[in-house]
Amino acid sequence: VVAPAFKLPDLAGWKPLPKPKPRKGKGPKTTVVCGDQHAPHHDKTLHRLFCQFLEEEQPDGIEVNGDLLDFADISRHRQMPTSGPAGEYPFTNTVNECLQAAFNILHDYRLAAPDAVIRLKFGNHDMRLYHALVDNLKGLYNITAAGEDVPALSLRKLLRLDELHVELIEKDWEKATTRVNRRLTALHGYSTAKNPGEKMLTELTGSTLQGHSHRLSLNYRTSHDPDDGTETRLAGECGCMCEIAEGLGYATAPNWNQGFM
Repeated sequence: VVAPAFKLPDLAGWKPLPKPKPRKGKGPKTTVVCGDQHAPHHDKTLHRLFCQFLEEEQPDGIEVNGDLLDFADISRHRQMPTSGPAGEYPFTNTVNECLQAAFNILHDYRLAAPDAVIRLKFGNHDMRLYHALVDNLKGLYNITAAGEDVPALSLRKLLRLDELHVELIEKDWEKATTRVNRRLTALHGYSTAKNPGEKMLTELTGSTLQGHSHRLSLNYRTSHDPDDGTETRLAGECGCMCEIAEGLGYATAPNWNQGFM
């Protein structure tokens, strides 16, 4: 097996970014949860409008909730060639093309919201890079450059996350959760059932926002306890930021909904 030729994203015109300034004062905080960009197949109009929204609202936090990258070229399920007649395989892109597009997305987020805490978690598509290494080149999984401690083939390194001041949640995509506040958590998601919200409300405690399903929904459930009184929890699907037409090459006329929360 030949190792793919990984290349760090191009930094043409790059200027070092200042560190985000800590938020001052008390009061409510605003967090934006987005995901399923599937770069380089993110919807370009939605991306532009989303960055405009970030610039206007200046949220305290941005949760990039998984599947930032598509990585079709190293999928176990689709091994289409990357060459052929123009437009024949529009959803097969090289790893480097995915990395560059994902870096550009995060860079735009950071420029739009320079002081936001940005956290990135894995989705099942992002994990394709790590699965490909473990399955085919296990000895290179944690390889590091001399004098460095960040694995050279990690998304932290390949997406230049330290330079973008983006925190990577390095947990398996099905287990990685982040806490938005005391009662609300975000995870990439593990269900694409007809109503993932009902499933989350049954299986998980508190309130939860998930991606993965590429749909938008909110479900609520109120419980009644004789000692603790009533409690209302919510479970939400956060939509997707990718192109919907042609279903990324694996879904026909999908019932996907673009959006974020």
